Amino acid sequence: MLLAAAHEGDANAQHLVGRMHRKGHGVLQDDSNAVEWFKKSAEQGHAKAQAWLSFMYLNGHGVPQDYCNAREWCKKAVDQGDASAQCLMGFMYEAGDGVPQDASKAVEWCQKAADQGDRLAQCFLGYAYENGYGVPQDYCRAVEWCRKAADQGHAKAQYYLGIMYSKGRGVKKNKHNALEWFQKAAEQSCPFPAPPIPGNVYIESITNEITLFEEGLVMHHCVGNYAEDVRRGECYFYRVLKPTRATLELIADGKGWTVGQIKGYCNAKPSSEVVKAVRDWMYANGRYVAVEDLAYAIADTDEEHLSLALDLGGYEVLRYMDEFATLELCFDAVKKNGMALQYVPDEFITLELCFAAVQEDARALQYVPNAFRTPELLLAAT
Repeated sequence: MLLAAAHEGDANAQHLVGRMHRKGHGVLQDDSNAVEWFKKSAEQGHAKAQAWLSFMYLNGHGVPQDYCNAREWCKKAVDQGDASAQCLMGFMYEAGDGVPQDASKAVEWCQKAADQGDRLAQCFLGYAYENGYGVPQDYCRAVEWCRKAADQGHAKAQYYLGIMYSKGRGVKKNKHNALEWFQKAAEQSCPFPAPPIPGNVYIESITNEITLFEEGLVMHHCVGNYAEDVRRGECYFYRVLKPTRATLELIADGKGWTVGQIKGYCNAKPSSEVVKAVRDWMYANGRYVAVEDLAYAIADTDEEHLSLALDLGGYEVLRYMDEFATLELCFDAVKKNGMALQYVPDEFITLELCFAAVQEDARALQYVPNAFRTPELLLAAT
C-alpha cells in the first residue's frame, strides 16, 4: 500500500519509500532509487525529503556530489524549520561544504536543531562546548548537551560523556560512571575491521573505538587516541589478560603484521612472562618473522628486558640499543653469537670482548678493530 501511495503522488509515502531504499528496509539497498523518491517528495515541499536529498547530494550518495544542490535543498528544508536540516546546515558550515567555513554559524544552526531535540545536533554542541569550538569553552554546558543526546541513545554522545566523567570535566570525576557510559556506547559502536590475528583466551582483540578508549582508561595510557589509525589498517590492539595485564599493539609493516608495543599499567614495561606469552601466540599463528620486532618493541633500560630482547630477536637487536647498552649486555650478546660484535658500540669494545666474540664464532674477526688484532686473538680465531 505504501508503494502504491507513493506512485499515486503521496509526498510522505514517497519520502518513506526513499528511506526504505536508502536503508535497505524491505527492499534492496539502492541509493539511486532513494534519490529518485526523495526528489519526487522534495519537489512537493516535503521538508524531511528535502533534508534527505540535501544529505545525498552532500555526500555523493546515489548522485554525483554537488555542494550547490546540497545547500539549496537544505535551505528549503530549514526554511520550514526541519531540525535534521538545521543540523545538516550546521555541519556544512563546520566543514565549509557549499558555504564558507564558519564555526559560529555551525553552532548557531546546530543550536536550533538541538532545541528541537535533534540528538546529533545536541552531541555536536557537547563537543563544541567541550573544545571551545565556535563558543567559549564550558564543560558544564558540554555535559548538559552530551547528556541530552546520550539519553536518546546517541553512541558518540555517550562516549563523550564517558570522557567527561573520566577526566572530571563539568562533573565530579567518577570512574564508575565513565565506564558505564563507555559500555553503553560500546554496545552500539561501529566495529573495527577484523583483527589481523585471531585472539585467544588470554589475548583478546579490541573490536571498537569505545572499547579501545576504555582500555586506555583502565590501563592509564593513550591507546584510546589510535582509533582512526586502526580504521586505516595501520595498527591493531589487543588486551593481554594473563599472565599479567598488558596492552599489545600490532603494526602493519607492508609485509604483514608485527609487534609495535607492549605496555603495562601507566606505560610500564611488560613482564617477561607476558612477552613470552605474546611470542608463543605469534608463533602459534605462523608469525615467526615478528619475533625480532617483538624484541625491538620491549627493549628498554631494564637489564632483564634487554637480555630478553636479545634472546627473542637475536644479536641484531643490539644495534637498536645504543643508548641502553652496557658492557655486561654486550658480553652477553657476543657469548650467545659472536657476530653481535658488529653492533657493539665503540665505547664497549675491549680486547676481552673481542676474544669472547671470535671464540664463539671465528667470523667475528672481520669486525675486530686493528688495535685489538693481537697474535693471541688471531690464534683464537683459527
